[in-house]
Amino acid sequence: MCSDRRDAKKELDAILEELLNSIEAAPAEEIADELRAVGRDVNSMAAEAKHSLLSGVKRFEQRKLQAAREAYKSRTGAQRKKHALPSTPAGRRDHLLAILAAKPQMQAMLTVQHRDFESLTDDDVKSALEELGELGVFEDDEGKQSK
Repeated sequence: MCSDRRDAKKELDAILEELLNSIEAAPAEEIADELRAVGRDVNSMAAEAKHSLLSGVKRFEQRKLQAAREAYKSRTGAQRKKHALPSTPAGRRDHLLAILAAKPQMQAMLTVQHRDFESLTDDDVKSALEELGELGVFEDDEGKQSK
């Protein structure tokens, strides 16, 4: 039974090989005529094939770029996850004020409409903390705390 399957597979492979050889040996115009006869648009098929091949070449050429993007995303994602913001608005405001008290130069790094930091909405405070996190401020704090 197993040998029958192998023989059938060999026969099928031989048939397919011959079919490929006959297609390869046939003149392009003959193949185009046969496709037109069955209602296929040769120009659109050629455009699809060209598009597929160019897409494959582009993906191949950009594989290092894509790998670098993925590595960057994983690094930046890990950095963002390192520092968890307090869950309450008052906690976030206190956290921001503590950072700004410890590092007054950070006030210049933030773009804030009201410089007194008391009239900020919770969204503004949260945004400011996220900006400081992206600037790497929390990494410095965590490095000092872990020593």
